[in-house]
Amino acid sequence: MVARTNLMPSHRIKAPQVFHKFEDTTDTHVTASPVTNELSNTITRDGAQTLHVVTATGATTELLSHKDVNEPIYSFYALVYVPDVSNISSFTIFAGSAGYAEFVIITLSSSNIVQGWNVVGGTRSTFPAATFWDAGIQDSKLRVSPQSGKNAEVYFYGFVYQAMGRPTLSITHDDGTVGQYDNAAPELDARSLSATFAVITGSVGNSSSMTTTMLQDLISRGHTVCSHTHNHVKLSTVADSVIRSEMTLSHDFLRSIGAPEESFTVFIYPNGGTNATVQSILQNEYGIKTARLVGNNVGYKDHQIVALDPVIDRQTINTYSMNRGIVGYNGQTISQLLTSIDDLITSGGSACLMIHQVLTSGATGLDLNLSDYKTVLDHIVLRRDQGLLDVPKMSTWYDAIKGVPRLTI
Repeated sequence: MVARTNLMPSHRIKAPQVFHKFEDTTDTHVTASPVTNELSNTITRDGAQTLHVVTATGATTELLSHKDVNEPIYSFYALVYVPDVSNISSFTIFAGSAGYAEFVIITLSSSNIVQGWNVVGGTRSTFPAATFWDAGIQDSKLRVSPQSGKNAEVYFYGFVYQAMGRPTLSITHDDGTVGQYDNAAPELDARSLSATFAVITGSVGNSSSMTTTMLQDLISRGHTVCSHTHNHVKLSTVADSVIRSEMTLSHDFLRSIGAPEESFTVFIYPNGGTNATVQSILQNEYGIKTARLVGNNVGYKDHQIVALDPVIDRQTINTYSMNRGIVGYNGQTISQLLTSIDDLITSGGSACLMIHQVLTSGATGLDLNLSDYKTVLDHIVLRRDQGLLDVPKMSTWYDAIKGVPRLTI
């Protein structure tokens, strides 16, 4: 079984989950004999009571929980309500393995505490070296420290976490060849997999390219058909007017065949040709939200496991940085390609599988023979069904990270 280590938030992050409510007094241990320690209906959240605590004068009070979180974690918080900030010095949250053998401490100081609801905690980027982000939590503790000579009053709601989603691998096919329709698409469908097909729209209907009917059929079967320009032009080498012409012609064609909105939000660069001007035009004038590079654009030559564009949506992609595979296709075996997929899972990242043609025989370079293609897909499905890998289309991947749920108070 492939293990996930050093997970990075380059893929879906799950919605916040409350794993311990302090109204569960049977599983909440309160230390230091506070003046007040009782459930309250005065301050509630989502229909739950809070635990009302007033500390002894100048004495810290801690709330402990031994409930487990048994999955990789992106963020960990406690929610507390403060009626009077002037009496509180700080909150400190502890989380880690059993008995705090390895734990993280995050402090919210008085200058950052507000009257009302407060979030005490952070994300794995706060303490990236901590092992509990991947191993899960066994013990949690929240400490409130009053100002000297004061009694701190707090309403405690609970501990909250966000789990990491699974690593992702998007299957992409370049150029829009007949072999992709005849050979690749049936194998994808048989395994309940969807892919992104980047089409050279000016070649549609040629002897080696898909027809309009084929493209419409792929869309009806749940695949994405997107632009690979109209004439397979390397956009980083041409004038701005040519970039606009290529994009306009290709998008006009996609509209003419009834392509859905997702077709106009993703893009695959011919020969990986991109620069700041290309990215600006694609994003601002043509609505492209994410695009796929080729291996040498991420510092490694000739990779079938490649990254999405780190600049098309700078805020999103910088936050959810891409990880990539390590095995090139020149002379690589299918076994090495499968190892690349497992390396991607181990890194916890997101990437694309880049394939051109799928042929019955004689494949070279970024093409695959049908028998090898089946082997690769079977391995992807194995990891998917083991719960280790998601296999979204490019547009689905983008929508998921754009929609990362945040904790609101």
